[in-house]
Amino acid sequence: MKKLIKKIIAPVKRFSGYQIITARYGEPRKNGTHKGVDLRTRRFTPGIGFVKQWALQNIVAPEKMLIKRFGTDGKGNDYIVCQPLEHLEYFELKFIHITVKDNWKYEWVIIEKGEVLGKSQLKGSSRAHHLHFEVLIDERSWTNPILYLTTIGSRYKFKNKMKKG
Repeated sequence: MKKLIKKIIAPVKRFSGYQIITARYGEPRKNGTHKGVDLRTRRFTPGIGFVKQWALQNIVAPEKMLIKRFGTDGKGNDYIVCQPLEHLEYFELKFIHITVKDNWKYEWVIIEKGEVLGKSQLKGSSRAHHLHFEVLIDERSWTNPILYLTTIGSRYKFKNKMKKG
């Protein structure tokens, strides 16, 4: 019998019929394999529309979570690590290439489903606007985040499968 996986909402709002995945889980990298998925984010300024210089798309909490830690890694990427409070099928969620909200002074803050975690950004090792999203099932094991994201109202398209126009 197949194990049912509880679904969570996508942390990035899609702006077209598809959520674009720019890098898949498990893709080969210089230092091993890609441990998450990269979800394309939009570059815009509220009220003005599409602007190339800004990456201000909100990143939201996929469910009720506890913020365990946040900061900047050795490559200059800002990150947030959260622990589920109601969904215990995984250990942690990790969000990379995200600004940390100014009003968070301490870890161990509880956030509600759909609450804004921060905004996408282009900083550190990132060369394109996206959110790197990881799901850890224990302290040292990752799994494919797509398995956990809701499919109701969301469709995913991989960048290398898109038509070039």
